Amino acid sequence: MTVRRKTFLIIAITCVGLVIVLYAASRSFLLGGFVKLEQASARENVQRVLNALDQDLGAVDRFTYDRGYAGDASIQLCRLDGRLRTHRGIEKPRHSHESPR
Repeated sequence: MTVRRKTFLIIAITCVGLVIVLYAASRSFLLGGFVKLEQASARENVQRVLNALDQDLGAVDRFTYDRGYAGDASIQLCRLDGRLRTHRGIEKPRHSHESPR
């Protein structure tokens, strides 16, 4: 091998080695920061979703709780309303042996 070829080979190997080192260092620094940022963002978003679901479930619980009491009251009011209508002569009372029309 000539001196020119040895010099070219040494320079080429050095350049390739420096590019590899630069690539590895930049990848570890940049990706490490981005991974931490992405994990923090994902945790924050998951916490938001959990809070929203918790609020929705609380609203559903309150709704069903209120509806349960309102349902009992409306059934009683319907019974009372039926008795009142019958008492006022608006409806003819139905007996169990009559079939509804």
